[in-house]
Amino acid sequence: MTEENWEELPEEEAGLLEASGLTHRQQLFCLYYARSFNASKAYRMAYGCGKRSAGSGGSRLLANPRVVDTVEKLKRLWMGRTLLTMPDVVRRYMDIAFADITDFLTFGPEEVPDRGKDADPEHPYKLVDAVHLKSWDQVDGQLIAEVAQSTGGVRLKLYDPMKALQWLADYLREEEARGEGGEADDPITKSLKEAMADGAFSQANGDPALPV
Repeated sequence: MTEENWEELPEEEAGLLEASGLTHRQQLFCLYYARSFNASKAYRMAYGCGKRSAGSGGSRLLANPRVVDTVEKLKRLWMGRTLLTMPDVVRRYMDIAFADITDFLTFGPEEVPDRGKDADPEHPYKLVDAVHLKSWDQVDGQLIAEVAQSTGGVRLKLYDPMKALQWLADYLREEEARGEGGEADDPITKSLKEAMADGAFSQANGDPALPV
């Protein structure tokens, strides 16, 4: 949950938070803490601060009875639901299939000091190709399969989008076999069908489309 997709909160969660009397940042903290049980991490994600102030800030919020009550209500709400539904599975596969690498890192030319022995004193900088990973609190860690660091640098690996697309294609084929309408056309399935109609299942650069 980020501020960008705040509007996508289910109606029950949105109503619960609205009735809490908490500020927007406090509501964000409740959402993050109810999921992670880590007050410092939840505070950093909600307020965008450093680790030093996050520890005391998280403890301070957990001393607020309204915050504690809201967190408990969120946990009861989530526990009262089915732990995993088919739309949850489909949504996660969609996240994997359409993940954008630029959501996790930045890359491009960058000016750095030229420390070579032949460096020109009048032009002390040079252009290099640079890659920078985004901070952990700016990315969806559930989409990352592996992060490894070695002498050669950091390696970031996402889950295979083509495997996710194949799973989604198989799911759509099964839904089509069941027939149109009814429960099969839940909001997630509808979005998936719209994505397919828009060519989302066609590979780039003229490669063959994924079979559906």
